[in-house]
Amino acid sequence: AVAISLGVIPVDEVMASIARVWIGDAIPLKPFLFFLGTSKILSVAKLWGYGPMPSRMLAYVGLGTPAFCAFVGHYKVEGPVESIPPVLYLGLLGAFYHLESKDANEEKSD
Repeated sequence: AVAISLGVIPVDEVMASIARVWIGDAIPLKPFLFFLGTSKILSVAKLWGYGPMPSRMLAYVGLGTPAFCAFVGHYKVEGPVESIPPVLYLGLLGAFYHLESKDANEEKSD
């Protein structure tokens, strides 16, 4: 998404139509994609221990936001079958967050 917003890669029309579900004609496409791509990059950097985000919880929100946008956009543009991968990703992200918080709680109790 960042490469598309910077003009390195041409805009994919399917991705543009999915993004327009959220932004309509009110917001230009490239800044919206830049926001989503940067959100993912900074979130992963935080989970690796290097990012500027203030908390790991915010990093999970930063990873979940683009996936949720993709889910709704795919569902409205392409139908329910194409919206399954973002839902699976959100489920895995939630499970990872749960397991990580469970491990942190067990370490505190020891």
